Amino acid sequence: MRSIERVMASYLHRDVRDDAFDEIVAHYTEIAEEQRRERREAERRAR
Repeated sequence: MRSIERVMASYLHRDVRDDAFDEIVAHYTEIAEEQRRERREAERRAR
């Protein structure tokens, strides 16, 4: 999820990302993907 990464990078004024930052981005990316999956499943069930 690049938009989150961009927002966080600009907020933190970082040019170089460290492992902790990568973990945060990965965590939120995972959450977003999970939410997308759940939404798709709910839409399928609604049809």
